[in-house]
Amino acid sequence: MTINIDINLSNQIFNIIVNEIYNGIYREGDILTQKIISEKYGVSKTPVWGAIRALNLQNLEQSMTCKGIKVLKIDRGDIINPLNINLVLNKKIY
Repeated sequence: MTINIDINLSNQIFNIIVNEIYNGIYREGDILTQKIISEKYGVSKTPVWGAIRALNLQNLEQSMTCKGIKVLKIDRGDIINPLNINLVLNKKIY
């Protein structure tokens, strides 16, 4: 069994971004790009792409062609299910 480090990094980046959304660091309407995220957290674009895919599945972002992603409004009561993210990332549906 091999461990995919990018999956672990994707989960970590996903969790960091979700926390930053909840804490108001990223607000509704903010535009983020893979480049900005990868430079901010010091990772390659591959795990960032996985994190963005997970954000999309949780309806926390809206992809904007050639512009990046737009942070969507969320309520503090929204439930993020990490099992769903792990299933998606492990099946490499991104």
